[in-house]
Amino acid sequence: MATTTKPYGGSGNDSLNNTGTYSFVFPFFRDEDVIVRVDTTDFTYKNGTLGSNEYSVAPNSNKTGGNITVNPNPTGSQTLLIYRKTSVDNPKTDFQPGSSIRSVDLNNNAKQVLYFAQEVEDSANPKVSNAAGAGTSFTLSDLNSAFSSKVDGSLIYFDNSASTFKADDTTTKTTLQILDGGSY
Repeated sequence: MATTTKPYGGSGNDSLNNTGTYSFVFPFFRDEDVIVRVDTTDFTYKNGTLGSNEYSVAPNSNKTGGNITVNPNPTGSQTLLIYRKTSVDNPKTDFQPGSSIRSVDLNNNAKQVLYFAQEVEDSANPKVSNAAGAGTSFTLSDLNSAFSSKVDGSLIYFDNSASTFKADDTTTKTTLQILDGGSY
């Protein structure tokens, strides 16, 4: 299993220091993909002079790790977690008809999916948290309870206000619409 987190403070973790600079070792695409959480609060990424509850990333040359600087530096009673959150909203490269296919583009698209899969597999990575931001991850049993109330044709969705998955039996779709206007 790939590690996509680095904890500091608390029992069994590396110790917090007086400098406010902490190292991590996991690959990432963008500096913004590296997230810093102190206790249950995610800090804001900033490139430049740090304000309160902000952090910056100094990656190594090939973005397989680096250092973060956090402001303010956590106290001895707090826990600092550095983790990766890879965006999968859009592919790294969108191939168009007639364009050349480069190996770097194919590799980046494959790495994007791999990084996301690693984040999902890493149980210490708070990639999905409840609406209150308490950092608890959802489990398969959360989805199973939604599926138990699912009727044929209903949709499973996440109700952010209730912080749970639900089945919507009021919206049914008997035919899958294809983008080109046909049906399946």
